[in-house]
Amino acid sequence: MLIDVRTYPKDYILTEVVARELGVYVHVAQFVDHHDIRMFRMIVDGDLMVSDLKKIIDTRICDSYGGYVFERIESIRGPIVDQGPRPAASTNYLRISFM
Repeated sequence: MLIDVRTYPKDYILTEVVARELGVYVHVAQFVDHHDIRMFRMIVDGDLMVSDLKKIIDTRICDSYGGYVFERIESIRGPIVDQGPRPAASTNYLRISFM
């Protein structure tokens, strides 16, 4: 799947766009500069189905600077940011990076 965001401003937070295209709940999705390398990162809940993960891994992101493919998934612990009932004050999220 290709998500083409060339029509959006450079600093636009793409959370809704990416969530709509992938069909999963996305907490945040945007381009970042990390150690002088432009990459696309998004944070999603850690309890995705395998089919959702496969769809994310197979996705390419395209902006006016170039194309980005899946690079890695990291599990990060953080505070709960939604209003849903949870058994603890923090949870695991997945930070997915495209380079």
